Amino acid sequence: SPEHGSSVHEERDTKARKQTVKGHTSSSSGISPSTPTTSFRRKPSPVSPARSITPEVIQAGLEDGDAQSISRGDLHRQSSKSSDAAGSSSRRSSMKKSIRKTAPSPPVNPGILREVSEEREDHAITEPPAKTKYSSDESSDEEDTRMLEGNVYTKSGIEISRKSAGNVKRTKAEIEADPEKEDEFGYTAMKIQKKYQNLGHKVLMVTLEKDRRGLGISLAGHKDRNRMAVFVCGLNPKGAAYKNGGILIGDEILEINGCVLQGRCHLNASALIKGIIGTRFKIILYRRSKAVDDIAVKPIVQFPPTLDDVYIDYDKYKGVHEVQSQYGLGIMIIEGKHLAVGQGIFVSDIQEESAAEQAGLQVGDMILAVNQDSLLGRTYDEATELLKKAEGVVRLTVCNPNECKTEDQKGQKGKDSAASTSAAQKTPRKAVSTAKETAKAEKQNPKTSKILIGTEVAIEFQKEKDEVVGIFIAGGADTPMNGVFVLDMFPEGAAGKDGRLQPGDQILSMCNENFRSIDYEKARETILKQASGTITMTVLRHEKPAEEYEVEIQKKTGRGAGICFAAYRSGKGAYVSELTAGGNAIETGKICKGDQLIAISGLDVREVSLDDIAFHMKISNPLQLKLARYKSAKQ
Repeated sequence: SPEHGSSVHEERDTKARKQTVKGHTSSSSGISPSTPTTSFRRKPSPVSPARSITPEVIQAGLEDGDAQSISRGDLHRQSSKSSDAAGSSSRRSSMKKSIRKTAPSPPVNPGILREVSEEREDHAITEPPAKTKYSSDESSDEEDTRMLEGNVYTKSGIEISRKSAGNVKRTKAEIEADPEKEDEFGYTAMKIQKKYQNLGHKVLMVTLEKDRRGLGISLAGHKDRNRMAVFVCGLNPKGAAYKNGGILIGDEILEINGCVLQGRCHLNASALIKGIIGTRFKIILYRRSKAVDDIAVKPIVQFPPTLDDVYIDYDKYKGVHEVQSQYGLGIMIIEGKHLAVGQGIFVSDIQEESAAEQAGLQVGDMILAVNQDSLLGRTYDEATELLKKAEGVVRLTVCNPNECKTEDQKGQKGKDSAASTSAAQKTPRKAVSTAKETAKAEKQNPKTSKILIGTEVAIEFQKEKDEVVGIFIAGGADTPMNGVFVLDMFPEGAAGKDGRLQPGDQILSMCNENFRSIDYEKARETILKQASGTITMTVLRHEKPAEEYEVEIQKKTGRGAGICFAAYRSGKGAYVSELTAGGNAIETGKICKGDQLIAISGLDVREVSLDDIAFHMKISNPLQLKLARYKSAKQ
């Protein structure tokens, strides 16, 4: 009957529950706590909803070792709370496998929690706080677990690797037994031997002084690509390493100046060595007899030519020396042609308190080479690229071509003295003939009369319509010249076509306008406003119209001298065309507009183009100028 069937099912369900509870409480039972019986399949109990996995609910779970420490009986007691939760337990079990750090739901028995927490406290490892140590400090037990990554500082303040022999830990007895004092990198012979005693072969340290050629060593890696090593595969006979004799082909480089190269790629090691600042290198080597067989390449016996091999003739360059400075020189360079040494790259400006200034670099220095790369024959862009690529300590080979100015000035003074003596000897002859020349000048026709030295001569020439007189003047009554002089002429102008006027001729009058006491601006306007027709002028040609003088201008960083030059129409030479208000040139009180440029730093520039003059102006500081000024003989 239905009533009988239902009672039978209830009796079976009761017996199944008792068997399940008994199986869970027994440690020897082989029945899985999550395996449901037939009755449960036919009549499943309502399952409680699974907990949502949120950051607030998930807690740090136990590691694999901690989870195994919980007894199997405790897990059975935990699952025997209710057989209805068998399905949710299986889901939590799978969740614990996928998420290792997620703990299961806490058990009811508080003793289990206490047992797990005590066991985790026993396994916890507390690390001591980090302590800054120098390489010479006594070691302690806490240092056994320290990380050997990163860098530390020695007592000398030099940064070295934690793995370096200079940072090896020693006991108090070892420190006292070491008679050698630590160097700037923390090295001593005993510390090096202790660091690499497990290698079983000879370990030694070599000290090298790097020159302009570098260390002179070639590096290679291990022939087994799975092993990293830095081997010496070549020694340049002209390099510092070969001359020292302490390094052999096949030596493995372990450290350089506190930087550990053991186990590194030789390419990275090469870049690291090039970036080391300074010229003193302390290299720790590992030497074994069969190491040559492990090098990836054959020993190198041929080396490319260096700077000294190619450019060994520095005789034509004066003041050749080497300047060393850190990257970031603080200089400006310019490409140009120097009258003494030719085309090249020169220093045009130096930043105040920069590395270049502290190293002794000067404005006007010609840069012959950057490290081992020659700049001779290089363009401005190529030189700039080489300077930008330079890393670490930058070694510049420079010369000072302006040092020749002293000798040139002495020679020029000798020539001037001889010229003045010769002029003095010829003066009486000219004085005798002056009266005759004056008489001849009075009888000459102004249209064809020649301009004689020391004689006032009247000339006439025609000016066509839409034609200019074509005279550039200098001076005036308001200038130190005390007169108006012909400075330059336009070849296509009326005066230029006439062909009798010359630069340096003093204009005494022009078209009934007296120029003896006229200001510069009024004289200029008078010449410009002349109409077409006959132009009459009275001129005087002096025997020595120009007086030479010297001036020195100290340029400030980032600023010019405050003086402008204009080129003559012939394209050679220049004269002062403008003086900047407040500039260093006008502050000297010696220079005025119209002065002719004779020399820059002892170099004659009267036959030089304006571009070359501008170049020499930029590379000279202080700017030493030799100028000439027209001056009237009648004060």
